[in-house]
Amino acid sequence: KGNQKHLKRTEQLLAEHEAMLEQAKQEAVEGTLEAGPWVADNEKMVAGLRQAIAVHQDSAIVDGTIVQVS
Repeated sequence: KGNQKHLKRTEQLLAEHEAMLEQAKQEAVEGTLEAGPWVADNEKMVAGLRQAIAVHQDSAIVDGTIVQVS
């Protein structure tokens, strides 16, 4: 926790995955893409990235603490 480079990369990944997820959900609604399993996996990825960001932003966790998000 506390590595700003890791936080910035995690935020970037979150933005990318949220955009891809939104597009896949729209494609699934329109029936142009069979994205069910991919959507489910990426929803888990987005949730994990959000948890990681929450850890970085949690002042109760001391910087330098090794944290595993599950």
